[in-house]
Amino acid sequence: MARIFLSSADHGHRAGDFPIAYQYTNPSGIAEMEGSCLAFLSNGAYVEVQFGSKKTELYVRFMHKYNGNAGWLVCDLKEDTNDKIQLCFLGNAVNAYYLKVNNVDQFCSNDAHSPIGFSEPVWIEVYFKAGTTTGQAKLWVNGDLIVDFTGNVGTANGVNRIEFGTRQPSQTPCAYYDHIAIDDANRIGHSKVIGRFPSGAGSAAQFTPSTSPNWDCANEVAAVNPTWAPDLETDYNSVNVVDQKDLFVPTALPAEATGVKCVALRTRAFKNGTPTPTNITPLIKTGGTEYAGDNVAGAAIPNHGNKIWETNPNTANPWTPTEVNNLEIGYKSAA
Repeated sequence: MARIFLSSADHGHRAGDFPIAYQYTNPSGIAEMEGSCLAFLSNGAYVEVQFGSKKTELYVRFMHKYNGNAGWLVCDLKEDTNDKIQLCFLGNAVNAYYLKVNNVDQFCSNDAHSPIGFSEPVWIEVYFKAGTTTGQAKLWVNGDLIVDFTGNVGTANGVNRIEFGTRQPSQTPCAYYDHIAIDDANRIGHSKVIGRFPSGAGSAAQFTPSTSPNWDCANEVAAVNPTWAPDLETDYNSVNVVDQKDLFVPTALPAEATGVKCVALRTRAFKNGTPTPTNITPLIKTGGTEYAGDNVAGAAIPNHGNKIWETNPNTANPWTPTEVNNLEIGYKSAA
């Protein structure tokens, strides 16, 4: 599995393990709502996620809510600038989702899923597999498969861009997205991205806080678009010695969490001058043992690193909610 998360887990930032970039169009029409949800509030406002290489298989999962009567493009999988699979919403009292595959409409095969209620949160899953004769496109709504297409999806090479937003300049829709996740190997299914952050001291506090305590200097989360969040460097933890660490107790999972698909840890680091340690290593502690992610190089502009553990490294088994609630998260300084 290679997976990325685009909201909730870190309030707009991505956390994951394959490289992406962002391109914003009409960013003034994009906002964060309720701490994690992305809201597209004006004509032609969207975010384009750009992959470092073309993906021949992709699963895209998110929660979507519309707040208007017009129809518009919801999600667009593209090869370069060419549309391959488009998830559309047909409004004007029909209020149903459908796919446009290689510019041909593939409508919902289950009438029970329309009309969608006004401002009703809906779980959406889209699957893409490249191919000109055996390509595939699938659409799930609230866990039920409603479009199942096999044939020419318009490319054998794959897609390398996904757009989220209201790319319909002739309309004035309002759309909300949350719990966005993308996977290039496995169906994600009906699950949520739960953002957790330091809420108390763990078993180590070796960095120097700008204002005590250490955990309170590491519990902000940055947005990928700087206009969505204030400056987060006003409090921080610093060190000029290698092999020093901080560990924190994170916020608890909600009671509704009965299973855990993976744990993703995001680390934000920057340097001042020429410090002795040049890297920060993400850490988790479970079962009394520490496990490290890849180093995040310190830079004058804050740098971000991500690590995903699909299973508990202490047991080699799937995570349990109890193990995740007992987890410590943090980092250490490295040469």
